[in-house]
Amino acid sequence: MSPVHFLPSAAAEIAIRDYAPADFDAVAALWERCGLTRPWNDPADDIALCLDSGHGAVLVGEAPAGEARMRVAFAYPAQFLRELPVLQKLLETDSDYILRAIRQNYDAIRDTVAELLGPMLADNDLVRRGAMSVDQSTDWMVRVMVSLLLFPAQDPEALAGGLAATHRALHGLAE
Repeated sequence: MSPVHFLPSAAAEIAIRDYAPADFDAVAALWERCGLTRPWNDPADDIALCLDSGHGAVLVGEAPAGEARMRVAFAYPAQFLRELPVLQKLLETDSDYILRAIRQNYDAIRDTVAELLGPMLADNDLVRRGAMSVDQSTDWMVRVMVSLLLFPAQDPEALAGGLAATHRALHGLAE
């Protein structure tokens, strides 16, 4: 299978391709971080069953490092929030509830994002060069995601491009 590009206006940013045996460690680690594994379901057995049965496929998404990866990381929440009008309706009808929940659960939200995106954020040029820590990068990203919830983007691609430009500017300032 040739790679399928996921973001139509940014075709080079993420590609979906068939699983290869060399992907196992990264795939199993991602499943673990996302809470998808169970003691009775070994990832190796699940992948083998899927591949050997002929009833499914295991796909892997790839995004380049650096700014392009950050753009992808911001584009998905922006698109997700835009496609779920129930979240916007909840904000319109009970914004105090949403704000209280975010304030009360901010640390847990940040910790979850750190667990899921920590490896990607650690690969950020700003973190690798010591301009910011993974914790600072995670906190910034969560605050941007909360902002996306409170102020949804009409054009998620443009928003992602603007955030990528901010990343570039920060990168330049840290040099």
